[in-house]
This record gives sequence, structure tokens and C-alpha cells, in this order.
Amino acid sequence: MKKIHLLLLIILLQACSPSPNLDSAATATATPTMNNTPDVQPVSPTLQVARICADWLNVRQDAGVTHPIIASLARGETITVHTYTTTVDGATWAETTSGWVNSKYFCEENP
Repeated sequence: MKKIHLLLLIILLQACSPSPNLDSAATATATPTMNNTPDVQPVSPTLQVARICADWLNVRQDAGVTHPIIASLARGETITVHTYTTTVDGATWAETTSGWVNSKYFCEENP
């Protein structure tokens, strides 16, 4: 039984280890900003400008409503989004220069 567990552990470790870079001319890719919140999963990194469509939008210290509010934005303001993150409750949060905001309050037709 110990041999089976050891074999499964080795297989799992091999599957999780990064593969070697076979292309020496590969270009660098953006890495999402990670935070210390355990219930947050990264979504594809991107850089975009978004416009606020809510009357006001709280800017939080980290992704999620449990984190402190550090600023607020008014309707029509534009912000630069560095990356997106999805919390366990399914909300998508955007990391901006000033903090994290819930992206559901962005206008569909952003600038």
C-alpha cells in the first residue's frame, strides 16, 4: 500500500512540475498579481481602461467585500485595470493602480 501511495505521489508531483522551456527565444508573458487571499483564483492578465457605470464604486484593499474600503470612484470615471481575479462567490474583481474593484459595475461599452 505504501508503494502505491509513493507512486501516486511521484506521478502527481511530475504532473504539477513546470515543463522545461523548449523555446529559447520565447517572449516574456505578463504574470497576474497574486494576493494573500486564499479564496481568490487568478483570471487572465490584461491591461485595459474601464469606465464606472455605478453611482459610486468602492475601491478595496484586496479582492472581496470583506476587505477595507480605501477609496471610491464616481460614475463616468475611468480606471486602468491591471488584472482580473475571481473570488469563490463568483465575483470578478479588477486590480487597479489604487486597489481592487468589482468589475460588474463597469460600463459594457468601455472607452
